[in-house]
Amino acid sequence: MSDLAALVTGASTGIGRAIAHTLLEDGYAVTICSRTPERIEAAGTELAAVGEVNVIAADVSRAEDVQRLVAGHEERFGRLDVLVNNAGTVVAGALSAAPVEELDASMAANVRSNWLVTAAAIPMLKAAGEEHGQALLVTTSSILGRYGQWFVPAYSASKAALFALSQAVQQELADSGVRVTTLAPAYVATPMTEPLQHLDRDKLIRPEDVAEAVRFLTRLSRNCVVPEIQMLRPEDHLLSA
Repeated sequence: MSDLAALVTGASTGIGRAIAHTLLEDGYAVTICSRTPERIEAAGTELAAVGEVNVIAADVSRAEDVQRLVAGHEERFGRLDVLVNNAGTVVAGALSAAPVEELDASMAANVRSNWLVTAAAIPMLKAAGEEHGQALLVTTSSILGRYGQWFVPAYSASKAALFALSQAVQQELADSGVRVTTLAPAYVATPMTEPLQHLDRDKLIRPEDVAEAVRFLTRLSRNCVVPEIQMLRPEDHLLSA
């Protein structure tokens, strides 16, 4: 069993992988998951050079996969101090042209997954909170959840829902030593943004920038809750990020 343990969803690439790497550097044992076995196994092989990694392939929009994921983490590490809900997807298309099924898919991948993983992990988070008062739940949303954009309406709507969900969970767990934060980055240099040809990738936020925000949160006292962290590029304007 480990002294500190974390679970990071959507960790095969990009932001999730960078967060897992940072937590491993800081001494956490980390469970990583994503839907694609080959990709998460490859990430686990590389991250194992940094620290103790538990690799589980799971689709966190499916309740049975989530139960298997959380049970596998608990069996391996016996505790959960940090949960990072990072799994998600994006589908582009204006509302007037997009089928409503795109909204359903976005809500399942970005909101249902968060709900299922959080609910399953609450007992372990509360146990850690009761022990040291610094358990942490982090959700990766997006600045587009604060300032919706016409070309990704389903994504914007689903990411907006995560702010309200996180606020509700913070209220529920406030007396249990669990702190809840939502991250709202603008465009990050990940595989998800590669199709956006108009972006200069040399000027995008780095996944490691987001990971440093999580490191910052883990180092705060038990008396400090940060509800939200927005991360913009220098040229971004809040209403047109």
